[in-house]
Amino acid sequence: MNVNFQDPSGNQTVGGTIDVSDPANHALSGYATLTIPTTQLTGNGFSTTPVLTSSNGLSLTDASISGTFYGDYYGALGGVIHAQGDDSGTTVVVNGGYLAVR
Repeated sequence: MNVNFQDPSGNQTVGGTIDVSDPANHALSGYATLTIPTTQLTGNGFSTTPVLTSSNGLSLTDASISGTFYGDYYGALGGVIHAQGDDSGTTVVVNGGYLAVR
């Protein structure tokens, strides 16, 4: 993900993409991509609806992603991803967390 703290207008934003691994073999990346739209930070965090791009039959509904910055100089970002969906006829539920450190 990209975080923009340098916007001279003060509009601090977060956005970018997250690679989704193959659900049957998490070692294989490139199964799908979650795009986090450019979202303005509120306080030290954000919450938005990601968009899924997949050519493998994966679709998501009720998707959400949120995050909060932590640590010295806000050098760590931790958050939660949640969604329900369908993977070629199989119902899937996505609940997970992530941590990114600069």
